[in-house]
Amino acid sequence: MLLKGLTSNELEIEPSDKHLVRLGGQIGIKLFEEFFISLGMNKKQWESIEYTYAGHSSEGIMSMALTQWRKTKLSKLGMPTLKDLTHALRAVNLDSHLICQVFRENTTLFEIEDINLQAIPSDQHLKELSNQIGNCPLQLGIELGLSFTEVDQSLFSFPKDLSGLVEDILKKWKRNSKVKTIHSLMLALERVNAGGIRYLHDLSKKLADANHANIT
Repeated sequence: MLLKGLTSNELEIEPSDKHLVRLGGQIGIKLFEEFFISLGMNKKQWESIEYTYAGHSSEGIMSMALTQWRKTKLSKLGMPTLKDLTHALRAVNLDSHLICQVFRENTTLFEIEDINLQAIPSDQHLKELSNQIGNCPLQLGIELGLSFTEVDQSLFSFPKDLSGLVEDILKKWKRNSKVKTIHSLMLALERVNAGGIRYLHDLSKKLADANHANIT
């Protein structure tokens, strides 16, 4: 049975980092172990991931588990697909249409047209913002376009410093991204429900006031 809105060819594609993070945010932690095993993994692998990423959010742990599944299947010369994820969801009686959710951009921020939101935040702004964001550094990093490897390096460097970890991820985004605006940052924060959007919105107003003062 095909999912409404997705073709058979689309279901055969390899899930991206964002797909895996977004799916991880859709599945409850209590059902995830069974789902993970339905993907061909085992309990020992799940427990190892839980131990390695203890202290991070359940969504972050599930996301790392999904990327481990993808890596494991590729190492065995298999091809991880969205169809695999769909079948595993059905195996544990979860709605397979959760796969469709990973493609959707549910936001009202696209409707906000403010030239000041196109400004690039300074490093000091990112430092201040890092104190406003909750325990979702992995998901945020992926939504900002970083790879799992880049985020994992930050996790290793800041094992017990959440604000430092988030700041490091934000600076990597600013350094590497082609689109490093306040608005693009707000979109990522909204997607992972991280907090900090109000801070950025207020920042854009302060920048507008400063620009107006300089002109006058």
